[in-house]
Amino acid sequence: MKRRICTFFLLLFCCLLRLEAQENSYLVKVPSYAEGQSIASTVQQDDQRQASLSPGIRGASSEEGGVRDVLFYTMLFSTTVLLLLTTTLTIGRKRMRAINGELKAKNAEIRQKNHALKELHTRSRLQNEAMDEQRKALEEMNRVKDKMFSIIAHDFRSPLNTIQGVLNLLHLDVLTPEELKNMLPHLSQKVDHSISLLDNLLNWARTQMNGLKMNVIAFPLAPEIDETVGMLLQLANQKSIRIEKDIDPDILVHADPDMIQLVVRNLLSNAIKFTMPGGIIQVSTEQQNGLIAISVSDNGIGMSEEVIAKLFTQTGYSTKGTSQEKGTGLGLALCGEFVRRNGGNIWVESEEGKGTTFYFTVPVAEMVQEPSYS
Repeated sequence: MKRRICTFFLLLFCCLLRLEAQENSYLVKVPSYAEGQSIASTVQQDDQRQASLSPGIRGASSEEGGVRDVLFYTMLFSTTVLLLLTTTLTIGRKRMRAINGELKAKNAEIRQKNHALKELHTRSRLQNEAMDEQRKALEEMNRVKDKMFSIIAHDFRSPLNTIQGVLNLLHLDVLTPEELKNMLPHLSQKVDHSISLLDNLLNWARTQMNGLKMNVIAFPLAPEIDETVGMLLQLANQKSIRIEKDIDPDILVHADPDMIQLVVRNLLSNAIKFTMPGGIIQVSTEQQNGLIAISVSDNGIGMSEEVIAKLFTQTGYSTKGTSQEKGTGLGLALCGEFVRRNGGNIWVESEEGKGTTFYFTVPVAEMVQEPSYS
């Protein structure tokens, strides 16, 4: 549009200049002698005619020529001004475009810097969160380490001192057969507790050092549970606790048998620990969507919501049992770790005064057809 306006004014300006040039050419052209005589006679006739005209008409003709000249120069001036304005606006528009381009480039650069700053802030926040988690993990490991040293110094030393004292009495031959018979169950309980404690400590240490190797195979679950119940049957009999089983003998699971046996042993030990004398413990299985859910239920003292929240998250947390039995606080932590490594989950349901049920799942193994030998 601007180019069209400029072209129009240029053409108009050129036309005015051409008209002025033609008018000047009439005034400047030098005539020949014959033309001069003709022009002179014509001029004399015009002078006589103008002389015969009234003064008013001659003035009007003169004024008309002056008006024409004013209009011409006015149009010439206006055209020049318009050309200057158009040129100025065009230059200003180009400058504005250049400035806008620079502003857009700077805005894009600022956006890139802001994006980089946001990414840096996000990385810094993630690094701080990772450092906080590492700090918490180190604090937890230090706390557990102190707990382990306390357990080793006290819980191991006390049973060993008891056994050493009995052996010294036997060596001095000051114990009667009846007294020795009465002391054997107590000694057996001390030894069983020490062995269980040592197993938990060693297994926990192996998990922390990432040196625990898994041996995942397909195996029948019922024999492993039967063996574990047999190991703890004497401990249950000392509190007159009955252990009942409802295990499907045909179930095959895909897991590490040693880890599953340790989980069942820890859950049964806790059930015996927190069940009143004369209570009942139920071990059962149920198939659920490709998993086997194993439950260990008791009718003991139960737990509050506050205690349940600490079981699998706070390593080293332990309370005394119904007969003042002590624990390390590592058993349930190991259970949770081992169940997760075998692709299962563990949880608990409990009500104070009514009992507790622990559940954990393991994958079901595919049924493998035994090869036939002819």
